[in-house]
Amino acid sequence: MHANSVIPLLRQALARAGIAGELYTSHSLRRGFATWAHQSGWDLKSLMSYVGWKDMKSAMRYIEASPFLGMARLTEKPVSP
Repeated sequence: MHANSVIPLLRQALARAGIAGELYTSHSLRRGFATWAHQSGWDLKSLMSYVGWKDMKSAMRYIEASPFLGMARLTEKPVSP
């Protein structure tokens, strides 16, 4: 597989699924995987090793920030009986 073939294949698959493919790149796949792995409990060191990142700064650019579960609970409205 050639590096330049990933984006057309990705966009083709998204188009078949009814998703606007022009909004996505191969970077989207890497970012999505990194965010999924982080939210699924992978520690940063393991993620960096798996993906091949040597620099923590690089890795952090790919992971979407998400609030701590405790923070989400603080902002939720109490349930009325």
